[in-house]
Amino acid sequence: QIRRPQHLTPMEFADSLAFLPNEAFSTVRRLTNLFYQIRFGRRQLPPARQKRLANVISRLQTAISPSVTQ
Repeated sequence: QIRRPQHLTPMEFADSLAFLPNEAFSTVRRLTNLFYQIRFGRRQLPPARQKRLANVISRLQTAISPSVTQ
């Protein structure tokens, strides 16, 4: 399991995950950007987009599970 140290911002943490496979790293970066838009830009996601986002997160979890060694 990968956890963000409290001293890192979400973007700093995302940047620290460059060791992940390229596609997973790109997904993390996109998700982090979306987080910032929602959290600080007051953007809202319609229910259909929320469902797609949940699917993306599920696929990301599957993609990074074998590459994480702890």
